[in-house]
Amino acid sequence: MPLAVIERDSFADPASGLGLWVREAHELLERIQSGVLDEQVEQFIGAAAHCLPCDKPLGVKDTKSVVDRTVFGKMRLRSPRFYSCCADCGFVSGDGDTVSPLAAALRERVHPQWAWLQCRYASTMSYRLAQILLSDSFPADKHLPSSSIKAKVRAVGERLGYETALATAVQGKKQLAPEEQPETEQQAFIRSLNVPTSATIKVLSDGGDDISLACKLPCRTERVLDWFHIGMHFERLFKAIPGLKRADELTKAQLQRKVIAAKRQLWHGRQSHCLTALEALRRDTGWVGAGNPLGRVIRYLKACVEFNKPCEPVSTNAASGIWS
Repeated sequence: MPLAVIERDSFADPASGLGLWVREAHELLERIQSGVLDEQVEQFIGAAAHCLPCDKPLGVKDTKSVVDRTVFGKMRLRSPRFYSCCADCGFVSGDGDTVSPLAAALRERVHPQWAWLQCRYASTMSYRLAQILLSDSFPADKHLPSSSIKAKVRAVGERLGYETALATAVQGKKQLAPEEQPETEQQAFIRSLNVPTSATIKVLSDGGDDISLACKLPCRTERVLDWFHIGMHFERLFKAIPGLKRADELTKAQLQRKVIAAKRQLWHGRQSHCLTALEALRRDTGWVGAGNPLGRVIRYLKACVEFNKPCEPVSTNAASGIWS
């Protein structure tokens, strides 16, 4: 059975490109992967479809399909269900009335190499760029959403964190608590770098509470505002103004200029002036809540003000940090 047919025009200009194109290579790899997987699945099912003591075939209840996402495409694999109880010797192969060997073997339904590639590129660039790179480079899911990559990275990170915390707990011969996992992982990483516990650590992040817990920061007394996140909040507000109802184009243009002016106040370090200007925009836009673009900008900046209020540090031997 041929895997692919490649057709070329003999009168085509060689400068337009010789050999396989990326799309053709992806299709060829996907067909090869499908053939290899089908053969492997049939061999696996053939071995698992017999009773262990007497080697008699188990009865088939029905046949469904399972999805397996691989580097070379999303495959649907034949997955029959067998009766657990052998009709000849009475041996029970599973806990329930039926058993599906392939579905039980493919718990995550994602090939380990495909998960590794997602985590590898998503850890060095944004999820959006990782999505574009993976979609262009591999014939996997042609519509791989960035949210799927984010979920996979989070799942792998949580599993690694748990395994690291478990190994540390076993070495220390203590019982592992769920809330200890992030800080144990972070402290293990710091110790691997031979950083003394008395050293001051500067943590650059978006201010998530998980980082605070992991680093055991004694008190979040200082925060360096990250202009990137501030710029994103203002950009969303700027783009939302043209969608205002009951406002003509001149009014919308004036509101956008006021937003730019408020952002300029913040750039020059006048945070109170910026907040005053943004609060004045509530009357002009009608956005009085906290869930609209204007409310989210104000809430973000006010949270930074509350963040920078002095507080009494907690007595601890862990490292302190500066946030951004």
